[in-house]
Amino acid sequence: MINVLFVASNVIAFVFTMFNADVIQNTDYDEFILMAIEDFTNSKIYKNGNIFSVSVYDDYDEDVIVIRIGEPSHKLLVTNKAIVGSYNSNLPTRIYRSDNKLIYWWNSRYPLTKEVFVHFSEYNLLQDDEDGFIPVPDKLVCNQCKAVHYYFCKTNVEIFKKVKTSKGVGYYKPPKINCFDQ
Repeated sequence: MINVLFVASNVIAFVFTMFNADVIQNTDYDEFILMAIEDFTNSKIYKNGNIFSVSVYDDYDEDVIVIRIGEPSHKLLVTNKAIVGSYNSNLPTRIYRSDNKLIYWWNSRYPLTKEVFVHFSEYNLLQDDEDGFIPVPDKLVCNQCKAVHYYFCKTNVEIFKKVKTSKGVGYYKPPKINCFDQ
């Protein structure tokens, strides 16, 4: 009986590890995000703002991933999942700070840290959800919520095109990007 339990627990641990590996592998776009941030820090939008959020559109196209960096439209809602050390926090877990500016994004490979939480507080980005009574966080004042959308080839982070816009991804004609003739 003990041997059966031992084998069963090992199988469950193996399946859980494999599932988590797939989740991690499919959600880690930091290489693309960091390349976009490097370019974004030279933009007029960056120079005129202080706080920026990153969104990833990995289902945009089979060969292209879109990274949006721009002014956030809402505060971050602190729920009961916002626990330091948690990998399942509803808050972003990654930040880039430079020039007294903050860029944040979500990455399930990283837990929420106290440092990240403190930075969100410093920039007055957090809003308590009042035990679930506030479903949508307050809006932030943003200058037309301008952003830069980066269209990357999934197979090569060096190949990308960018669009400066105040429109959402999918609401304008995207740039053509050739990922195979490079």
